[in-house]
Amino acid sequence: IPYESGKSTEHQLVVYQEKDDGSFETLAGIYNPDTKLVTFKTSHLSQFFVKPAMPGFDDVESDHWAMKSIERLSSLGVINGKDNHYFMPDEKVTRAEFATMVTRLTQVIPNCKQNSSESKSYKDVSSDEWYSECIANVVSKGWMNGKSDSKFDPNGYITQQEIACVFAKILQECNYKTLSDATTTDDTAKWAQPSVVLIKQLKITESLTKRGFVPTEKAERDEVAVLLNELATILIIN
Repeated sequence: IPYESGKSTEHQLVVYQEKDDGSFETLAGIYNPDTKLVTFKTSHLSQFFVKPAMPGFDDVESDHWAMKSIERLSSLGVINGKDNHYFMPDEKVTRAEFATMVTRLTQVIPNCKQNSSESKSYKDVSSDEWYSECIANVVSKGWMNGKSDSKFDPNGYITQQEIACVFAKILQECNYKTLSDATTTDDTAKWAQPSVVLIKQLKITESLTKRGFVPTEKAERDEVAVLLNELATILIIN
């Protein structure tokens, strides 16, 4: 879609698709300032338009290293603040929160093959919890597993190498491949090394300027925003 954007709003652009009932669906797009075009994916023809959303949080200043990623994903409804004013960028991300973010991200980027199987239930995921549907979604697609056959550990924190494994599974469905014998020289667990190699090859981790990619560390909210933003870009242009 052609669009004239100023640099200050490029990361806030949202594509809106009109549905048959007259409502609008949000889609992720990428703006090219040279061609002045917004690229996005859709599963069917419709009416589309682009406009910037204006998210903002009191604790994410304009010079924050992850500001553009946070505002882009907030514009799309992928990531929310802890309340209307505060994002809490340094807080750690739980497995339930990450399952929700991944589900929302793939909803605004259609056309990536998403194979599903029957989901399973976990003793620590009640059907009336806010995250139950998103956990069921990521488990049915094989993107995340429980910590055991009976427990998902929704309130446990997710590590960067666990995020890499989720990303690799999503990317494999979009025709990217991991090498089973790929290894790393850092402290990445052996089971995560092929996934970490893939996301590093795709330069997904290069924007982690706060403390770099630290595979065994628990991921923080600003780091997850940056990683999800990089994944979104790859999925859109794939």
